[in-house]
Amino acid sequence: MYSISNQKTRYIVRIGVFSALAFIIMLLEFYIGFAEYLKLDFSDVIAMIGGITMGPLAAAAIQLVKNLLKALIITRTAGIGELANLIVGIAFVVPASIVYHKFKSNKSLFLGLIVGSISMVIFACIANLFIILPLYFGNSLTFEMRWNTVLAVFLPFNIIKGIVVSLVTYLLHLAMKPIYKHFI
Repeated sequence: MYSISNQKTRYIVRIGVFSALAFIIMLLEFYIGFAEYLKLDFSDVIAMIGGITMGPLAAAAIQLVKNLLKALIITRTAGIGELANLIVGIAFVVPASIVYHKFKSNKSLFLGLIVGSISMVIFACIANLFIILPLYFGNSLTFEMRWNTVLAVFLPFNIIKGIVVSLVTYLLHLAMKPIYKHFI
């Protein structure tokens, strides 16, 4: 049997492994046709699997570490893109993990992914309107310009991202379910 100290160490190590994997997958981003600075990657899937196996706090920690790594190593946006990814990622994985852990079933994961996607879209719009776009563009964009950009670019991008990441997460969850006991 593991002591509490060993359990904490295993938990931290698992977060580190999931974070490293999420960081690597984050580098495999691809453009899907909205704005050149908006690229889709599947690192949120890894954070969500971490949330399924270890809980919402672990999912948030994975999001934090992967974005810190990217901000420190290869940012092209002075950390602003990573801040946006962190906000949006946490808004997705935390609610989804919480809903999943309420019942720990395929149905609760499906519902959690819907809740997480809706949360992600809302937080992405709010964060881009009031934080990210002003940081990135300064005072060169009026509120109306930011609002129009959010509606035309960030809203549809994040809806598509939520659907795609949720679908991949759900399918990966079904495939990995038999080996989860090795993660816990």
